[in-house]
Amino acid sequence: MLTTEKLDDLAKQINTVAPINTVLVDTSHWSGESFLSDWDRADIAGGFIAPMEPVMLYGARIGETTGACRAAKTPRWTCAAVGDALGAEKSDLGQASPPRAPWPRPPTPGGTSSGVDAAKR
Repeated sequence: MLTTEKLDDLAKQINTVAPINTVLVDTSHWSGESFLSDWDRADIAGGFIAPMEPVMLYGARIGETTGACRAAKTPRWTCAAVGDALGAEKSDLGQASPPRAPWPRPPTPGGTSSGVDAAKR
């Protein structure tokens, strides 16, 4: 289960690589059902169940870490918690662009990793 402590640890690891200004949680890769047909949506407010999502802080509980309490209906609440932990200005559900290579490739034997290396010679 994702907890505040695990999220804070993850944020520390990520923030050592690069500062984060936007967090997007892409739920399109989630292949399972988020809510089964025999579950009752009225049980979400009672804290007995929450839609299963790829990112859920404390099982989508709001304001509590265990037991029956109000639960989030969407992963947006967890997105905000992840964004806050990372110090991001924005967080939401969405799809990110494919990653760009923000750092030079490792050097190849007998070659250079970037134009910067070549300019130093």
